[in-house]
Amino acid sequence: MPIVETLDWNSVQSRSVDPYSHYTSESVNSLTSILGDANVRVNGLDGEILYDDPTDKIFVHVSPGTATKDYVVINIENDVYVDAGSWPVSTGTYHIVIDYKYEKKYPPNIARISFVEDSALDPAQHFSLYQVVISGSTFETDVVVTELEAERSIGLDSSVTSLQTYMDNKFNQMMLLSMYL
Repeated sequence: MPIVETLDWNSVQSRSVDPYSHYTSESVNSLTSILGDANVRVNGLDGEILYDDPTDKIFVHVSPGTATKDYVVINIENDVYVDAGSWPVSTGTYHIVIDYKYEKKYPPNIARISFVEDSALDPAQHFSLYQVVISGSTFETDVVVTELEAERSIGLDSSVTSLQTYMDNKFNQMMLLSMYL
């Protein structure tokens, strides 16, 4: 059975920022900056390259998961499949990315998972999750997928600790302020 490409990106995700909300508000910035960076992989989003024998195409498969891109929490709620071309693909380095750029507008931008060549990688638009090196024409041996940004990935324990530290700091500021009122 052939792999079916994901085309309706809006139906497989949710994003945390309403374009009509005050994006620079302390709440949004504080909660998302707790993660430590504008672009962080929180959990999931496990990626792989699949060969679809009936069509001779390769697809990027990414599992459900959560990341921030431009301080916007993006939750991919379903498995997604991206057409990466017909096999064999040109040798070279590619990236599996979250393709998204925050802009305060309506309708809001929709995040996508994309497969881009190394030369087309744009840090303002792309958050690279995996590097894919294709070194030949034998799919089983000439495709190497390497997870990137693992050092910036965080888990639930780290998030809770960061949130607790933030809340403690805010509480201490409020207590100090109340002494002067």
